[in-house]
Amino acid sequence: MTVSPIVSDCARQAKGHNNINIGNLMKRLGLPCDKKIILYAPTFRGDTKKGDFDVDMSGIFQLQHIDVNRLLSSMSEKFGGEYILVTRFHHLVEERISQNASSVYPRDGVYSGNVSDSMMDYLLVSDALITDYS
Repeated sequence: MTVSPIVSDCARQAKGHNNINIGNLMKRLGLPCDKKIILYAPTFRGDTKKGDFDVDMSGIFQLQHIDVNRLLSSMSEKFGGEYILVTRFHHLVEERISQNASSVYPRDGVYSGNVSDSMMDYLLVSDALITDYS
């Protein structure tokens, strides 16, 4: 299956967010300032009221099938610069990852996108976004 990327304006250009110091925000998020950011933000699959959700299908399964090294090197070749992958999971999925000592972190070039409570922080520092339908 071939998927075409959707190119649109960057969140950091959004109204009211043009005076933010991106370098300072990246430091606060624990991200290296000398790298470009690919944000992986999968859709949460489940019902929070029932406590019923599928951790694997809320991004873990998909992440395990991404060749991170290939993704990062392809982005560098095509667009220049060095890239890292930041994963932003639903907070319940992130809790399960932490409880189960999942192999998601640490992994070369992969950082947690759950340091800040605000998704906008990660959108502001990102150079590319990988997601699915919501």
